Amino acid sequence: MKTSQNTSPAAKAQGGRRPAAPQDLRLSPEGEALIASIPADQRPLRLAERYPRIVNHMSQIWHRRAEVERYLTELMIDHRGDRQGFAYDIVLELMSLREHFDSIQEGRPGPLDIPGFIQTPTLPRRSR
Repeated sequence: MKTSQNTSPAAKAQGGRRPAAPQDLRLSPEGEALIASIPADQRPLRLAERYPRIVNHMSQIWHRRAEVERYLTELMIDHRGDRQGFAYDIVLELMSLREHFDSIQEGRPGPLDIPGFIQTPTLPRRSR
């Protein structure tokens, strides 16, 4: 979760994120609204329960396509080299969230429409 909004200069210098604030430990009303706006079978409920800070941040950037794409990529790829990674169920929810976000963006202009922009490959959906 290495974003300029979530990381203080001191934390960046130490290679980590800022300490959790009280509002990071529970889902905000905006985070709840985001979860409610997602189809029931795609809602990242475990993510919201275990990592409300992530859902809260997503709710703040949800309407800014490039930021959402960048943030989801940062969550899935370790650029610091010292992260243990998310549990498998959280990874599946993040992938489902990305698929949902991509599906509602279809037909809207965005960074994927810019010549030379390299799109992150999507993984095939697994049967349940």
